[in-house]
Parts: sequence; structure tokens; C-alpha cells
Amino acid sequence: MIRIKLLSTFLVCIALSCVAVETNRCGREESIYGKILKGSVFMRMASKTPYLCQQACDREMRCQSFNYVVYKEVCELNSRTKESRPEDFVADEGGLYMKRYKNRGE
Repeated sequence: MIRIKLLSTFLVCIALSCVAVETNRCGREESIYGKILKGSVFMRMASKTPYLCQQACDREMRCQSFNYVVYKEVCELNSRTKESRPEDFVADEGGLYMKRYKNRGE
């Protein structure tokens, strides 16, 4: 069951990365698997997929980036990015980090 969950999450991450890589010319960034941003979480929620976490971040004005913790199915919305807090960007085997997909002006 855990392998299926990791595989499905990996496939979603690849899909998110493809979207991000495709739009990277506009200053967007791809997802980073195996790392999370600590200390900037302002909201946690259950989430079955990273895509739903991304949508939650897009809806929250305060959200700059998000962590998705695969093995817990938890979404963490961050008020900062890895660039603003590089010392808090740490390894987490089941984590996925991604910057906000949409700009606040969109």
C-alpha cells in the first residue's frame, strides 16, 4: 500500500514538475522531492495529493510555497520560500517542496 502511494505521489510530482518546467521561462520553479521548508508553516491540512495542496496555496494570499508530506498526506502552507530562509530548507525523505504556482496578481 505504501509503495502504491509513493508511486502515485511520484507520478503527480512528475506532472507538477512538467507544468512548472514548461512555465519556467516565466520565473516559476519545479517541485523538489526529498526536501521541505521548516519554520514558516502557517497552515496544515489533510490532502490526498500534492495537486490539491498546490490549489490550496494558490487560494491563500499569504502562501509563498508549500510542503507536501507524502507519508502523512499532509499539506503545509508556508509564508516564506527556500530563498528567503535557506537555513530552514531541510531534507525530509517523504517531503515535497514547491513554490507558489500562480503569481498573486493572477
